[in-house]
Amino acid sequence: MRLVKFFSALFIFLSLFNLAEAGEKKPFSQDIFSASQAADESIVVYVYAPWCTTCKQQEVIIDKIMQEPRFDKVRYYVVDFDNDKEGMRKLKANTRSTILVFKGKRELTRSANDTDAVSIQTLLEKAL
Repeated sequence: MRLVKFFSALFIFLSLFNLAEAGEKKPFSQDIFSASQAADESIVVYVYAPWCTTCKQQEVIIDKIMQEPRFDKVRYYVVDFDNDKEGMRKLKANTRSTILVFKGKRELTRSANDTDAVSIQTLLEKAL
């Protein structure tokens, strides 16, 4: 039993070191996302498909905004629409081009199919 607790604690500890650098785009992983939530961090999750023209428009806007210094403490994860159906199910994200904003375990807002830069910026600012 002690060994199980030790390895559980070690797994959580190592997961924290694999968290995305704030503002840096990282592939979504349920374990890393959960660790960010447990640490009560601000999180942006983006459901993206490489073939989606709306996603490509959004990606340029989101990436630019997330590089701003004021987003330095916001974690940024991208869910692969084609290959991570489990991640989408857990996030209750039913479509590509969906942007979700969390503070810890609480979802603050979400948007789908929006390509307006001002609207996306307003959405992402809720993470601050």
